[in-house]
Amino acid sequence: MKLFSRIFEPTKNRRLNELVGFLLCVSALLLFLALISYSPLDPSLNSASVLTGSRAARNWVGIVGAYVSDILLQGFGLGAFLLTVFPGMLGIRWFRSRKVQAPLAKSLGAIWLLMFVP
Repeated sequence: MKLFSRIFEPTKNRRLNELVGFLLCVSALLLFLALISYSPLDPSLNSASVLTGSRAARNWVGIVGAYVSDILLQGFGLGAFLLTVFPGMLGIRWFRSRKVQAPLAKSLGAIWLLMFVP
């Protein structure tokens, strides 16, 4: 439980908090770009990209974005876009060095939202 609470509570070092918040926001942005530029012609784990003739991915994030977006869209559907909102909001809180109030309730709400939106 202590590790769980450390995720939602920034440190006393403001620069470290800004770095962690920035990295969370950038990763959320990269995930959003990977999901928005999904193409069924991209190579993935369950399809062969015969129509492209090469292993080049059309995804804006590259081959990693093609695989990640395919897995997330198959698993969560359009609810996968919520996976970009949660780390983005957490990153903003970390960037401002503000503690998340009621982290257990918000985490359970996010998990339920991810389960029931698809």
